[in-house]
Amino acid sequence: MIAALRVVLDDAGYTVDGLSSVLQAGDVAPSDAREVPFFRRRLPRGEPLTTLIELFHFGLAVDRADAMRAFDPVPLDRLVQTRLLTDSSRGVRARVALQPFEKLLVVSDHLDERGYERRDHVLDVTMPSLVLASVTVRRPVESALDLGTGCGVQAFLAARHADRIVAVDVNQRALDYAAFGARLNGISNLELLFGDLYEPVAGELFDLILANPPYVVSPDTTFLFRDGSEPGDSLCERLVKRAPSFLREGGFAHLVINWAHRANEDWSAPLRRWVARSGCDALLLHHVSQDPLEYAALWNSELRRNPAAYAHALDRWTEYHRQHEIEAIAFGAVVLRRRNGANWVRSEELSSDLLHPAGHHILRLIENEDLLAARDERALLKSRLQLAPDHQFDQTGRFGPDGGEIEGTILRLENGLRTRVALDANTAMVLARLDGSRTLGEALLDAAADAGESAPSRDRFLEAGPAAVRRLLELGFVVPVDDPKLRAASE
Repeated sequence: MIAALRVVLDDAGYTVDGLSSVLQAGDVAPSDAREVPFFRRRLPRGEPLTTLIELFHFGLAVDRADAMRAFDPVPLDRLVQTRLLTDSSRGVRARVALQPFEKLLVVSDHLDERGYERRDHVLDVTMPSLVLASVTVRRPVESALDLGTGCGVQAFLAARHADRIVAVDVNQRALDYAAFGARLNGISNLELLFGDLYEPVAGELFDLILANPPYVVSPDTTFLFRDGSEPGDSLCERLVKRAPSFLREGGFAHLVINWAHRANEDWSAPLRRWVARSGCDALLLHHVSQDPLEYAALWNSELRRNPAAYAHALDRWTEYHRQHEIEAIAFGAVVLRRRNGANWVRSEELSSDLLHPAGHHILRLIENEDLLAARDERALLKSRLQLAPDHQFDQTGRFGPDGGEIEGTILRLENGLRTRVALDANTAMVLARLDGSRTLGEALLDAAADAGESAPSRDRFLEAGPAAVRRLLELGFVVPVDDPKLRAASE
């Protein structure tokens, strides 16, 4: 019956493209309930897709006859018996939301104008879910672990490239929804376990670990998806510190977290303490830091319709942060790779454009860091390098009486993390010569010679060039062509 239901949904166009086209909106996540009257008026009357959107996207009641037509040939009574729908004198309603994401359908709870009303509310695909999906390295693996699976979206994505995926959660309703979602998406290699973080898989090793846990630094225990019920950021600290002991050699962990740091402290300092002596290389990714008041406002925004309750929550949360000496709270991700030997730790800022597949870029950063750790400046000068294939130069300039003049050059990546960096004229000249046929040293010499009298002396050019190119390697703009493994990672 579930397979037949999926056919009905697909045939009706209940997909990312189908909903975007009908609603004329790029974001097809369950809408703000206050906007439903607007978007509902975009729907064509009498179409099966309209009925399905009203049921599963907006959480509205529909006429029984319309529901029967929309689900045909699946009997409406069967869907009611499975508790997917309710049928009463007030119409047919869906008990769950169905969110199209990529080619998946994800099962979650509806969110109405009253906000979250259950402690065990199951979220849909949220921004942190998208960030985690974005930074995950996608490669074939034998086994994967999804901690805090929620609606199961990370497990569903990992099931495409893992022989076995284990998903863990402390919310039984989330596990039930993920189980239904797995059947709806034809996923058969998923195992669902109830329990706290790593406890249900004690003694096992995995090639891939994913985690979008209840990371919020909160005084509350209101929602299972949000509140970790541990002081400060200690749940995230425990998550990061224990990950290495569940990774096979060469395995990756991708963890989306919050962490506290001093206002005048580098954001990476606490994370560097967490990953020290872990037996893993670590890529630390930072998106934003907020002061306690901003943070409290973000996570209590649903209370704004009740000013007194909102004010009380802000006071209670900021007092909690003051008691724990928390001055700033960061959001980002930790990527770990289990590796014997001398491990490295890198920290980078994430751009605001986070929601695109970037696993290939993350892998490029890691492999480039291996290269830089293994080669001193002399060896780097002998390396053959080239620009990543998805690079783009953007130049700005000005026309005047004497002709045009270039004022600035931005180098950016069109895919992955979509990093951007400003280039000076000399570095741009060197990059133009990194076509894979020259070594870095040869490209520097050629650029210095072609620059002519306007260039610094050859020695100064050669002195500054390697450092600039090293930084571009760290950011993934430049890739080696003399190492097959690293070359493949850039493609």
